[in-house]
Amino acid sequence: MRVKIMAASLVVLCSTPVFAAVNISAPEEIKIVAINDQELKMGLLSKKDDYVLAEGAHKISVRYSAFFEHHDHSHDILKSDVFTLHTPVLKSGQYHLSLINAPQDFEAAKQYQQQPIIGLYDQNKNLLVQQVGTKVTKSSWLNSINLTTTQAETSKQAVSNDSTNTPSDQALIQLWQKSSKDERQKFMQWIAEQSK
Repeated sequence: MRVKIMAASLVVLCSTPVFAAVNISAPEEIKIVAINDQELKMGLLSKKDDYVLAEGAHKISVRYSAFFEHHDHSHDILKSDVFTLHTPVLKSGQYHLSLINAPQDFEAAKQYQQQPIIGLYDQNKNLLVQQVGTKVTKSSWLNSINLTTTQAETSKQAVSNDSTNTPSDQALIQLWQKSSKDERQKFMQWIAEQSK
């Protein structure tokens, strides 16, 4: 009886398809911020550079980040704005993100951070897709709302009386008005990170 159960189990295991995985790696200069609009949580000193995803198309939000140490022992960290790379349908296998036309020195990197180019390559080193980051201007519609953490109530009244707001502005205003102090602070921290 025991042999029959083991034989049946073996048949089931052998007939079950193996999980197909897409493995994506990234070098130190490419920080993956989110995958399919799901923000990735990272520790302060750790950086994960390998991700396992299901087969299919994905949206990978990335940021170029580079550390430069100068001759006088000072250093600079350059960061681009976050931008999203839309992959084609990926099959099981190894893929890697890479900088295209990566800068070799600090001056070139300062220019490169304005519009970094990141490509996704398959295991045969074929470029599947590339995305150019764009510099976001700091004078966006969000700045016109004039939200500050110290003047939240004043800003709320001033914004709600503005008749030039678009529907998306109104939705943001309503979310702001309904949010707690802690949620507002988290949102303001996120805004500050985006403007760097």
